Amino acid sequence: MKKLYIALFTVALLASGFWLYTGPQRALRDIKVAADAGDVEGIRERVDVPAVKESLKEQLSAVMMKKLENDKDLQNNPFGKLGMLFAGKMVDGMVDAAVTPTHLAALIKGNKSAAFTKDQEPAKEEASQPLDNKADLEGSYNSTDRYTLKVLDKQTHKQTVALTMHRDGLSWRLTSVQLPMDEAMKD
Repeated sequence: MKKLYIALFTVALLASGFWLYTGPQRALRDIKVAADAGDVEGIRERVDVPAVKESLKEQLSAVMMKKLENDKDLQNNPFGKLGMLFAGKMVDGMVDAAVTPTHLAALIKGNKSAAFTKDQEPAKEEASQPLDNKADLEGSYNSTDRYTLKVLDKQTHKQTVALTMHRDGLSWRLTSVQLPMDEAMKD
């Protein structure tokens, strides 16, 4: 009888470990399913929307500011500083438009162009296509409570987007979306 309890305990321990280990993948799957179904409440449960918006705003603002600072014409132009001020507002509008259930589904699938369009229909068409056609996935744990999933383009094997999940108790939430800014930062 003692051996049976030890075996059951071992199986329960292994099952619990597997369940915890696959938590980020299950959360991302849940986000995609909720986005495909247009389930806004399902997205809110798995996505920390203010944190995702903030991460995107910081990245896009940094790229715009770098481009504006490197543009010699704007530095000598009195309206250049005014342009820098408007760039921040433009970034806010782009990010607010992009962080919707349909657009998040497009981002998760690695399609940045569909994710940042103002039109809802191209993003919906993209969201309905299977993930396997466009991208490969590469995930890794950064720590026990942080997981990063990189979405790679199938043809070029370059990263199209990276999604960072953080543990929230026993569940996981998407807290950051990192776009590849290397090409954008080059002049």
